[in-house]
Amino acid sequence: MKKEKNVTSQTQVKVKKKLPNFFKSIFVAIANYFSKLKPLVLMQFKDQKDFSHYKKKRHVLFKAVYSVLLFAAITYLIYILFSLVVTFGLFSFIATFNFRAYLVLMTVLFIFSFISCLVKVTHTLYFSKDNSVLITLPVKNSLIFTSKLVVCFIYELIKNTSYILPFFAYGMVMSLPVTFYLYSLLSLVLFTLLSTIVAGLLSIPAMGIAIIFKRNKVLEYISVSVVVTAVVYLLVKLFGAIPQNIDLVRDWGKIYWSIQDFLSQFASIAFIFDYLLQLFTGMVYNGVKFNLFTSTNFVTLNICFGVMALSLLLIYLLSKPLFLKMISSPFEYKKKLNTKGLTIIGLHSSTDDETFKSYLLFKEKLLLAIFLDLR
Repeated sequence: MKKEKNVTSQTQVKVKKKLPNFFKSIFVAIANYFSKLKPLVLMQFKDQKDFSHYKKKRHVLFKAVYSVLLFAAITYLIYILFSLVVTFGLFSFIATFNFRAYLVLMTVLFIFSFISCLVKVTHTLYFSKDNSVLITLPVKNSLIFTSKLVVCFIYELIKNTSYILPFFAYGMVMSLPVTFYLYSLLSLVLFTLLSTIVAGLLSIPAMGIAIIFKRNKVLEYISVSVVVTAVVYLLVKLFGAIPQNIDLVRDWGKIYWSIQDFLSQFASIAFIFDYLLQLFTGMVYNGVKFNLFTSTNFVTLNICFGVMALSLLLIYLLSKPLFLKMISSPFEYKKKLNTKGLTIIGLHSSTDDETFKSYLLFKEKLLLAIFLDLR
């Protein structure tokens, strides 16, 4: 019995020793991966943006102060606008900013932000000029792909700081605690991460559409005309719905409840953005109380994590192979063109425009063929 106890205790000690070593090896592997990823990300940033003026401390200090003052000024202007809405009771009889009206504003901002993110990710992955340079570096192709996504995330995070201004103004109007503002910063990271990952997945059909439009300018012009016509038509219908002999003071009761009906219908249609905004703001009970720990927010957060996990899996199964084929095949074609006076990595030679045009046409055909093949 004593021997069995000794053997059991020795086994437990070995397991305890192996566990720290296992976690240590995982930590070391992650650290090594990010150490290899860092120079790729920095190189792409330096290629797209000039950081030479940041070497001067005075310029950095001036830029920081200017950004903070601009941030505060715009936030205060939005706060004044929100305060006027609350004071005149445009969306609510009680002295609060109607959460559904705030939902309409943020839904528009979320959609514009995601469209901008999708365009950025699609261009960075499939149409960026530095792809032919990155493929020549002595690193794994998967590392190049990951660095592209990281660069997109950082750019979107910087850009989305402007979308946090309404959050701060809303918190000021509603007299919310400091934890709301701190949580807003965390929500900014979560929203940027979610939009970047989903955009990485949707970049495949976006790339196919971009190629089709590039090859068919007439189709592109027709599509733009249809969108513009639809927007103008909706605006005309919207203004046409306004009565000609309207009296805001006399008819305010009817107008107010019409606005409430519109906000209710919008919240039911855009329910996904409603749940997301509740998660990002922590507001409950139709926006009259701040509470992060609710069952609704818990479910929404887990759904967001599930969507991001599934999107990442599909990205590495679909987007990654497409990206690697796209950046490697044109590079092989450039090697052939090099015998005709073109450089492997550089742009076209002025003495051989026709050859360079044929290369561009080949690249577009290749991208379209890969896209159709994946379908």
